[in-house]
Amino acid sequence: MWFRRDLRLHDNAALHSALSQSDNVFCVFIFDINILDNLKSKEDQRIEFIWEALKEMKTSLNSIKSDIIVMHANPMEAIPAILNKYNCEALFFNKDYESYAAKRDGDVMGCVSKLGVESYQFKDTVLFEEKEILSQSDKPYTVFSPYKNNHLNRLYQDGIIQHDCESNKKKFAVVEAEEIPSLESLGFKKTNLDRLKIPTGSSGGKYLLLDFEKRIDHYKQRRDYPGKKGVSYLSVHNRFGTISIREQALIAMNKQSEGSLVWLNELVWRDFYFQILSNFPYINDGASFKPQFDQIPFENNLQFFEAWKSGQTGFPIIDAAMHQLNQTGFMHNRLRMIVASFLVK
Repeated sequence: MWFRRDLRLHDNAALHSALSQSDNVFCVFIFDINILDNLKSKEDQRIEFIWEALKEMKTSLNSIKSDIIVMHANPMEAIPAILNKYNCEALFFNKDYESYAAKRDGDVMGCVSKLGVESYQFKDTVLFEEKEILSQSDKPYTVFSPYKNNHLNRLYQDGIIQHDCESNKKKFAVVEAEEIPSLESLGFKKTNLDRLKIPTGSSGGKYLLLDFEKRIDHYKQRRDYPGKKGVSYLSVHNRFGTISIREQALIAMNKQSEGSLVWLNELVWRDFYFQILSNFPYINDGASFKPQFDQIPFENNLQFFEAWKSGQTGFPIIDAAMHQLNQTGFMHNRLRMIVASFLVK
């Protein structure tokens, strides 16, 4: 089981399938050198967040005499090596829809097939993917509202099935525990994650989700005010899959309050942009979604751009938002809209 953006041992589609179909499941995570080597800052909160999530997973697996193998390597080399070392017959992983990841995964699948190993991919990051939600003309949607209506109809009609990974936990392979590579060995330094008090791992995601569930009925009224505790603060947990998209959607659907339904709408927005990424891959190369927008002239004043990035525009709300992002790695949803509009308009 190759973990990537799904750093949890519960309600995990690929893990559930691996545990259901296999006698021994070996868990692995690879700090991909092709990604890490391109990160300019060596004090990257994302890397530390992943590291903390892996540490929590390792503790859980160690308690049942298993482990997660953590490597700092090129997946094209590391995955075949692990498959050979443990005589694995299949590779399970959840889909990643970003351009580099999709190509990498295709290359890895091609490589391991030469070893006689079957690869199995699963939908896990989203509720509906790729071409699951199409227009009446069987084409991908380019406008959100009709996509949302179709998506929600399917969601309520099909329901949500979570993946039980607990029942077969005896299938985790017995592995001698090894240390996770330190941040320093990965070429990174400890950040301010502790000082920011950002809950990490699946336990952190669960804590934030339960906290938000108590506030979700007021989400519509409070989400637009950066100074109020109105949003979920779950974006980084969704980014790295320490919580399941299904458990979040179920909370919203079961609540059926005004606030919860507005938040469910936000989860549908997330699916919408994932299907845009899959169905219109040219946007991965920096092209505008609508080609005519590539012709819009921009001033491209680098001095202004640097002022915007560093929060030195002289416009208080813009600068405060950029300072929040630079210091914490997080920006409130409403502020994201404001600073983006400020930049391009």
